[in-house]
Amino acid sequence: MSRFNRSNFLRSEVVDGKFYYSLVNSYFDDCFIITKPPQYYCIEQSDVQAPDILSLKIYGKQDYWWILCKLNNVYDVWNDLVPGKIITVPAISDIEDFYSRVKSKKKDENKN
Repeated sequence: MSRFNRSNFLRSEVVDGKFYYSLVNSYFDDCFIITKPPQYYCIEQSDVQAPDILSLKIYGKQDYWWILCKLNNVYDVWNDLVPGKIITVPAISDIEDFYSRVKSKKKDENKN
């Protein structure tokens, strides 16, 4: 289990009685930095509509599906993950650094 909770990056909003979910952009845009050379991955048919399985295949954990989606502008997993699409796969150390930066930023925000 990851020491970080991805729900910290998921915002829910009720509009006209329906729940809508979106990824919190501010932390990602401010804190995610690729420092190591990324890898690239070609989406296969088995990856379509399954970003959690894609994360498991790449990192050995399902936890990073949302980072892969956000980084590669995949907003609709049913239509944006198509066979043949090449996605950027950041190093796991860049993901861990991202979580550390967010944790530090949240700690600073709570002090103020």
